[in-house]
Amino acid sequence: MKALLEFAVENKKILNTKLLVAYSDFYKKEQRWLTSVHSEKTIQELIDDACDTLEEQGHDLSETTIDVVFDEIHASVSVAFSVPVGYTALNEAREEIEATLLDFRMSGITSPEIEKKLSTTLYEIEIQMKNISNDQY
Repeated sequence: MKALLEFAVENKKILNTKLLVAYSDFYKKEQRWLTSVHSEKTIQELIDDACDTLEEQGHDLSETTIDVVFDEIHASVSVAFSVPVGYTALNEAREEIEATLLDFRMSGITSPEIEKKLSTTLYEIEIQMKNISNDQY
């Protein structure tokens, strides 16, 4: 989270971005699979909240470093990433079918039926992965 906050402070346009959007973009995570009780807050609002909390605790913000503010945010804000049930298994199956299909094509064996069955299976797995990700979130 600290790396995201540092990036946002350096790139001011990100400060007005909502937490989950910024987190998703920065960490390259599927936004639909992220959750946080602070999801509707922008990075700037999180910084403001942390500064308010620090002031309430008696900190003088003119003497408080940005790292202390980031630590306060890190202590109070969390983002959870959870992959939908079954998605990981389907992804592993997809990778195995892709490898099998590639091995089959490179083997020199010619069987349109087998290649079609592998390609169809691969397609069906990808459809199921899309359905899971769309249905779950």
